[in-house]
Amino acid sequence: MSTKRNSMVTRKKVKAPLRDRAQVSVPQVSFSLTKVLLLCFVLMAGFTTYGSLKAIDTVLSVPVEEVKVSGELQFQDQLDIKTVINRYTENGFMQVDLEKLHQELVALPWLNSVSIKRELPNGLLIELHEEKAAAYWNDNALLNQQGKVFTPEVLPVIDGLPVFSGKHHKQVLKLYTKVQSLLPDGQKPVRELHINHRNTVQV
Repeated sequence: MSTKRNSMVTRKKVKAPLRDRAQVSVPQVSFSLTKVLLLCFVLMAGFTTYGSLKAIDTVLSVPVEEVKVSGELQFQDQLDIKTVINRYTENGFMQVDLEKLHQELVALPWLNSVSIKRELPNGLLIELHEEKAAAYWNDNALLNQQGKVFTPEVLPVIDGLPVFSGKHHKQVLKLYTKVQSLLPDGQKPVRELHINHRNTVQV
């Protein structure tokens, strides 16, 4: 009996231990809602900035297609006007410095006033007003109708324009107006009025 039990014990199979299985570590990734929203905001801001820069670049690169110049010009050289305008319109419609363009145009000897406006989509409106000469002044300049002295490069020949000279043009103009008011009806206007350094008046 004991022998039989021993044989049974001997025949009983012992289960082998299971081999250790390979363990793979999986990294844990955690996303917070705040980080996701921040990332989305940064991406949207980047796209918006890029789009804005492209739009600005497109607008700045639009050339000036048309320049409309109006005004009655008799003595001002139109080539000088064109040269000044071309210098400011070669870089693009929105890059035209209207203030500096205005300063250069009004500095031309025969221009009294200048008005400049942008005309969409890509044009400029320029209105010019020429000086209206009222008298010759000191052999090298002119007086306009507002009593301002201006000096063109070449004095034009204008029939009927009175000739004034003196140290102060306002003094001469004031005297001229007074003398004109004393003349009787039908009397020819004063053609010349001079005040020398001794304040001697010649009419």
